[in-house]
Amino acid sequence: IYADIEKEDETRTESLEEMVDEGQRLQEEMRRLEEELRADPELDWEREQELKDTFERLERMSEQLEELQQGLAERSDKLGENEMLRQQMAEKLQKIEEMMAELRDTEAGELLRRFQEMLDQMDPERLPEELEQMRMDHAEILEQLERTEAMLEQLMRDQKLDALQRELDELLEQQEKLRAESEQLPEQRPQAEAPEADQQDEAAETEAA
Repeated sequence: IYADIEKEDETRTESLEEMVDEGQRLQEEMRRLEEELRADPELDWEREQELKDTFERLERMSEQLEELQQGLAERSDKLGENEMLRQQMAEKLQKIEEMMAELRDTEAGELLRRFQEMLDQMDPERLPEELEQMRMDHAEILEQLERTEAMLEQLMRDQKLDALQRELDELLEQQEKLRAESEQLPEQRPQAEAPEADQQDEAAETEAA
C-alpha cells in the first residue's frame, strides 16, 4: 500500500510542478499582451483570440487545482484508514489540502471571474491596467503553488523517513524477542536433561547390585 501511495505522490508532485511551469509561461504571456496593448490599444481578432486562449489556460489550471485537491483528500482518507500516517504528518497533509482548496475556491476563482468580465467588456482603454492587476494576482497564486509544491515534497521526505523508522522499530522488536527467547533456553535445558540423568543414576545402581 505504501509503495502505491508513494507513486501517487510522485505523480501528484510532477503535476504540480507542471502547473507551476505553465503558470510562469502564463505570466510571460500576460506581460507581453499588456505591453502590446499599452503600445497599441487597438483590438483586432488576433488579440481577442490571444486573450481568450489565456483565459482557457487559466481555466485548465483551476481544473487541475481541483483534481489535485481531491486527490490529496482521497490520499488522506486512504492513509488514515490504514494508519500509516502519524499525527504530525496527517496534520501537514490536511494543511496542504486546505491551502489548495482555498486557492482554488478564492484566489483562482476570483481571477477567472474578473478575467471573464474583462473579456465580456473588452474595453481597450482599461485592458492594460486590468491585465497588469490580474498578472500580479496570478503571480501571488503562482507563489502559493510553489509553496504548496515545496510542502508536498517535504511531506514525501518525512513519510519516507517515517517508513524507515517503522521498519527499524519492527527489526529491533524482533531482535529483542529473539534475545529474550535465547536467554530462556539455558534455563529450560537442565529441566529437559533431568530425566535422562535420573535414568543414568538408576542404571548405575542396578549394575552395582
